[in-house]
Amino acid sequence: MKSICSLILLACLPLCALGADTYLVWVEESSDGKALADPAPSKAGLMSLLFARGHILFDLGAQKVPLDWEGRDFSAALSAARSIEADFLAAAQVRAQTTPAPQKAPLVTAAARYVLLQTKTGALLAEGRVSLDNREREKELPYGKLLFRLGEAVAEALLASRDKDANKL
Repeated sequence: MKSICSLILLACLPLCALGADTYLVWVEESSDGKALADPAPSKAGLMSLLFARGHILFDLGAQKVPLDWEGRDFSAALSAARSIEADFLAAAQVRAQTTPAPQKAPLVTAAARYVLLQTKTGALLAEGRVSLDNREREKELPYGKLLFRLGEAVAEALLASRDKDANKL
């Protein structure tokens, strides 16, 4: 396991020289009120898009870090991000609901709220909400694909907010 992690880090070193940003990605996903095992489809979508855009990503795997969305306390996750020297913490809370439909694939509605925090200062750089459903597209967008797209939409929103902030400078 250590050798695999070392290889991944070595492969990413050239990107560091190019000034790629590093993100600790944290996603909590539940479906019909039950927490999903990692890796969740929305997390895979978020990480896939960020990686495709040239960013270096870290994930805590099965390690659980408490996030208090209502109290807006992300200190434990920020501490984890600092320990691995990530530039940013990208966190999302995803809630999905499936509704069975006779003679059809289930209707899926999903919503995510997200935050982007600068690791060094803990400054909130972005926050927002994204939602999707597969109404009228139940067969072409089953649960996994819809949640993957939701993760991509969260990543797009995070990057758009970063680009907007960079243009202000």
